[in-house]
Amino acid sequence: MTLALDRTRALLDTPPPQVIPGQLDLKEHTVTEPSLSPASEKLLRALARADKGDGVNVSYLSRGRYHWGSSSAAYNRASFYPLFDANLLTGWDGENDPVRVTEAGRQLLTELDAAAKPKREKQPPNPESPAALRALRAIAALPQPVRPHSGARRGLWALGSRNGHGTTELLIYAMERAGYVRIIHGAHLSTAIEITDAGRARIATTP
Repeated sequence: MTLALDRTRALLDTPPPQVIPGQLDLKEHTVTEPSLSPASEKLLRALARADKGDGVNVSYLSRGRYHWGSSSAAYNRASFYPLFDANLLTGWDGENDPVRVTEAGRQLLTELDAAAKPKREKQPPNPESPAALRALRAIAALPQPVRPHSGARRGLWALGSRNGHGTTELLIYAMERAGYVRIIHGAHLSTAIEITDAGRARIATTP
């Protein structure tokens, strides 16, 4: 363990001169094998965003937590240890010495991002889908305008009654953008749906 790392640990384990009510005992820390927990990864990412080349001036907040700048985020002291142990962070050799993200730290974040599974983009509702055409036929078969009833889950609608044809609010709005229905907003946040001529023509062309 390097002298700089020793000083860093001493700084982490030393609370401010004044006693803070409810403060944890910062000297009770057992060195373990370095591991990057979700909390440590979150801390490393936050420091990497904040470190523009001059380091980050991290200061003690309370109860074993640290922060920097005007950010309201605070990070537990235990999240720092694995990052210094693995040489992902450096600096903090004195009270006014900033924390710096090392090249190894930035490289690790790049590798983690590359290994992460790409998020599946949610496709917008398709007003031409079979589900949309079934909902359009259900609307056409009811007295106009049709009142939607909220389902057990948010965003689900039952058409005409609570036991009516089930669809989603997003699909109805997609059908409105396609010109197949008209959504009428009334008093007291009431909503009604009315099929348009284009909507009737659309279901007439599909058996």
